[in-house]
Amino acid sequence: RETKQLLAGYQRVAGTAPTLKTRLEELRRRQAESGVYLRGETDALAAAELQDGVKQTIVSSGGQVRSIQTLPTETRSGFERVTVRVQYTGSMQTLLHVLYELEAHRPLLFVDHLDIRGNIRRTRSRRQRE
Repeated sequence: RETKQLLAGYQRVAGTAPTLKTRLEELRRRQAESGVYLRGETDALAAAELQDGVKQTIVSSGGQVRSIQTLPTETRSGFERVTVRVQYTGSMQTLLHVLYELEAHRPLLFVDHLDIRGNIRRTRSRRQRE
């Protein structure tokens, strides 16, 4: 009797598999269409898409890209985290515009670490002119 109940329970669970599979496929499709994730089919393609987007944002904001480096991909909570390190030059207005554009960007992008360095020589030359 106990075995029959156990078997019946397993059969009920197995019977829900097609429904769950259909639901999972629907969720994956909606996730892909949401635009919040990078579209690259591989880590390298996703990193290339990220680099292109960040570079376009910097250049269109008036900055000059000095370097972009792809860092190793990490898996966190079931998601691949694609990371790039960027160095660029630009004004404070450029920085504000870049940060705004990255925040409003689709797919979603996050600034994990920000290191700002001022140009002391430029400041001194301005003082001498004044």
